[in-house]
Amino acid sequence: MNPRGLICVWAPPENVVPIQKNLNPKYFVPNLLLRTAVMHFWFQFVCALGVEVVVNSNGDFDHFLFERIGLPPLRIIKLVSPFYMTVLLGGGAYSGFALAGGLFNILEISIISLLRVILPKNNSFRPDPLNPYNYPPLFNTPWLRTSLTEFWGKGWQAVFRHHFLFCGAQPMYKIFHIFGPTIGKLAAVMGAMGLSAAMHEFCLVAVSEIDPTFSSSRMFLGQGVGIALEAIFKLVTGHKVSGPLGWIWTFAFIIFNGRPMVDAWIQRGLGRGVLPIQEWGLIQHLVPFGPLITDEVYAWLMSWV
Repeated sequence: MNPRGLICVWAPPENVVPIQKNLNPKYFVPNLLLRTAVMHFWFQFVCALGVEVVVNSNGDFDHFLFERIGLPPLRIIKLVSPFYMTVLLGGGAYSGFALAGGLFNILEISIISLLRVILPKNNSFRPDPLNPYNYPPLFNTPWLRTSLTEFWGKGWQAVFRHHFLFCGAQPMYKIFHIFGPTIGKLAAVMGAMGLSAAMHEFCLVAVSEIDPTFSSSRMFLGQGVGIALEAIFKLVTGHKVSGPLGWIWTFAFIIFNGRPMVDAWIQRGLGRGVLPIQEWGLIQHLVPFGPLITDEVYAWLMSWV
């Protein structure tokens, strides 16, 4: 249940995951619990604010800011407000993945600890002692990345990395490397991003209907184009994209390209099944992913309270 798969042959290399060595389990477990709790409340905040905008302001952040909150309609706020939902839902994706990863880690560590208590030392099923090395954070400080290449290659979660490489990048490289290693590598990037695009399009179709504008595909294929532009920049200048300007480029490119995808999800009802925070009960506040619990599951959980 280790989301990184660090004890498997398909584990990502150490330069991709934020591995911290020589961690004391006595300090690691409280740190993991605290980190997971922070992600839980971050996800709660995203759900509460997102529903307020989607349901009560019909997805219009200007209406939310100027009509409901009463902020002055400054030009600078109006300039960036169309992208607020993109940033908000990006934070929701981050906190949701990190929360799920933390819960899987806690469950696995609990099972290991229990089996080590109840099984005798000579039992072959008794697991080895807890090794914190196998449970790094799911993300590697993506907000500090100063290029698209670093953001997607090292900063973002690597849960699907093996799948994107094996099913997307490697086949495209095999096909196009005959035109030279540079063309092959660029094709590999587009193959990996293309597979990610297909996965996100499928998710949208599964919960709603096909998006005729294919905004998810444009978002992730656009990231591949951005990475290719960074490679060309390095070839021309001899320098990698980096520094403060690289950070601005990275997040401006992601947010600008991500807005159509977020708009498509909102148009298809994203957030409309989530209760407003004023109607949350104890379970929505305390249970992980509580705001997403359906009425049927909520009634079943309340029957145990």
